[in-house]
Amino acid sequence: MGKRKQNKINCSIFNQMDRRSLFQCADILGVSTTKLIPGGITCELSSNQLRFEIARCLGSGTFPDRISRLENFIESWDLNQESNTNEIEIDPKDKVRKLIEAIRNNFDRLSDVQILELITNWIENPQDCCCYEQLDTIAETLGFTHEEINDDYVLVSPSPSAIAKKIVSMSDAEFYHSVVALAGLAFPNEDDFPAPSSSCAGYEFLENLKNKLVVAQSTAVNSANTSFK
Repeated sequence: MGKRKQNKINCSIFNQMDRRSLFQCADILGVSTTKLIPGGITCELSSNQLRFEIARCLGSGTFPDRISRLENFIESWDLNQESNTNEIEIDPKDKVRKLIEAIRNNFDRLSDVQILELITNWIENPQDCCCYEQLDTIAETLGFTHEEINDDYVLVSPSPSAIAKKIVSMSDAEFYHSVVALAGLAFPNEDDFPAPSSSCAGYEFLENLKNKLVVAQSTAVNSANTSFK
């Protein structure tokens, strides 16, 4: 393991960087870019919070290779001046809450039968790399059970009205940790649209899930379970 190293980077440079550049700096330093808000929902840090965390990391010292990479990035950024410091920033907390609300609204537009078919499809067709313990917990939360029939366990679904009523009664946090989390286990893992996790707010994933549910309102359930690309 390399020795931690102090640096001579002037942190005022980060005040000139836009959000995209700040995320690149945070990634180079290994600085967390997310936090949990009430309900255990993951959201991104604001630009000012990113600047604070980057400066704190640099102030406490970090590994030489990270300092070198950051210095190279700053030199390249300073030359290219790609950043837009006049961008209007949406509060990251508001952004994730509005996305969850939009997903819920689109879910509510599905019929009870569509909801049951969609949820069942996600449960029965998870990604190979998914956490099956989490999958079983979510299925149970949504009213699904397993029954042993002829030495085999069969998934038993709730009625369409029961699961629709269950989802409607959920708080936004409960919906996020069950329905949204289930979608994250079912959809293909893609670098461009990672599902929400403790280290990723997954805004692109949420946006695409919202759009997929719009498609599901007028097409077969399969269209809401295809790859995002």
